[in-house]
Amino acid sequence: MVLIEAVHQLANLVFLAILYRVLGVDPYGLLAMVVPLLYLARIVVTSGLDVATIQRPELDVSQVSALFWVQQLLGALVTLGVAAAAPVVAWFYRQPMLLEVTAVLAGTNLLATLGLQHYALLQRRLRLGAAAAIRLAAGVSGNLVAIAAAVNGWHVWALVAQMYIELAVFDLLVWTLEPFRPKLTLRGAGILGMIRFGGLCTWATFMHFVATQVDKVCLGYALGVRAAALYSQAYNLASRPVQLVITRLSTIMLPALSRAQEDPAFFRAILLICFRIIAATMFPATVGLALVGPEVMSILGGGQWRPAGPLLAILALTIVSQAFVQNFGTVLAAAGKGRPLALACTTLAALQTSAVLAGLAVGSWTNYPLEIVASFYTGALGLLAFPAYLLAVLQIAKIAVEEVCRAIWPSVRATLLMGMAVAVGRMVLSFAGAGEVIRLAALVGLGVLLYLVLARRELFELARLVLPLGAGSS
Repeated sequence: MVLIEAVHQLANLVFLAILYRVLGVDPYGLLAMVVPLLYLARIVVTSGLDVATIQRPELDVSQVSALFWVQQLLGALVTLGVAAAAPVVAWFYRQPMLLEVTAVLAGTNLLATLGLQHYALLQRRLRLGAAAAIRLAAGVSGNLVAIAAAVNGWHVWALVAQMYIELAVFDLLVWTLEPFRPKLTLRGAGILGMIRFGGLCTWATFMHFVATQVDKVCLGYALGVRAAALYSQAYNLASRPVQLVITRLSTIMLPALSRAQEDPAFFRAILLICFRIIAATMFPATVGLALVGPEVMSILGGGQWRPAGPLLAILALTIVSQAFVQNFGTVLAAAGKGRPLALACTTLAALQTSAVLAGLAVGSWTNYPLEIVASFYTGALGLLAFPAYLLAVLQIAKIAVEEVCRAIWPSVRATLLMGMAVAVGRMVLSFAGAGEVIRLAALVGLGVLLYLVLARRELFELARLVLPLGAGSS
């Protein structure tokens, strides 16, 4: 599973670099204006019912079948709703082309529902290798189609085609690998309880959606297509380490912690291991990407994407906070704490919305509005939301702060030393006039090698604990 995910992310970066250079900035800006509405629609479609499938201690075919058909009905309704909202989206952003783009993308919600329960069952059964292979095949298929379409001048429609192909291949594969076939029923013992829990998860996901998308919506409205493209792609790149490690870690954590609810000591042990994994991966990713962000954007996309470099450097500082906050949400869901999860995400949404609006207000007085918004967003997430989430989860799990500090200290110490060395190396290379490619290659090589040496004991120990599960879950 780990190897498949590494290949997936590497392939994504290569495909992204090609698309950046072929398509340019504007298509990504148009897509960034529609994506928040699509994400909102997906929240309604899932309704937390995939989480309920994974979290439920005991499950039968009638329950899964009922949840499957509920999601299909929701998918059809949401598709009609998004298509009907297309004129509003075009009016809001003052971009007539968004009318067609939004209407066409509405249909992706139908595809998004077809494989949700099958994929949840794969996760529940810890067939994580198969799940990773499905994501890889779907992602590669979508990217190849997008590149072919982009080369033929499809503009934003290349990105639309990418979404359709990726979802279609995903559905085909999960139906092939997961033997579940839904019965024609909307009833199942215990389904109302699962729907109630799913409803709380839905509200929590909706609030998390607000917290993570409000900055893109506000910037697209206030500053237009180019600003939306630069900011959204910088944010997406900063989120990639979280998607690579934490989103995949959650596929292990949710079923594992759900089964450990009746064993507090085992629950705490699993959670501390997860904290160590987050620290060992996200701290170096945060520091490293913050130091080389400008070079990354320039080399990936060329000169037209260079203004996104400083944004990536700032938003990279959200990596640790994103990772822990997402992890904490998984813990609450696994423990069946639907109400605390909904409350925590509601608070997070209010906090991040306030930060973005304040950043826009301050940024309007300067020549750097995007950087100001990114700084406000990053500060609110890291200095306010993260500590509050941490204390809440530690109280539920009955873990002392000192235990967490001891668990993550080896990775933090190695990251600090690595970061200082890379910062010095950056200054030396800049003074020597080294080009961007040479500078990035040298700094990444130095950082990776030094971190592997400094954190070798912690990394070996974590590999011993985690790799057998990843290898045995195909």
